[in-house]
Amino acid sequence: ATVEVPGLKPGMKLEAVDRNNPPSFCVATVIQQVGQRVRIRYDGFGKDSSNDCWCNFQAEELHPIGWCAQNGYPLQPPKGMWFKSYHQHCIQ
Repeated sequence: ATVEVPGLKPGMKLEAVDRNNPPSFCVATVIQQVGQRVRIRYDGFGKDSSNDCWCNFQAEELHPIGWCAQNGYPLQPPKGMWFKSYHQHCIQ
């Protein structure tokens, strides 16, 4: 049986390791959840699903919003978005 992770829903924001640049973190949006796995889309890709990726929800590469700031990791904004507007985007 598929077990849903409580509180994890499509549209939820997470901080995720950028798989194209592993030391960096980006904000990503949960697109779909199946059991302990989530399909995420890095913010800035709009409706383009070509860079979506599946992750185990308990993986070290996914964290709640605010984790990078609390742990001293830089959070990269999507291309074309300034930090201030990106911060506003994240807290919506």
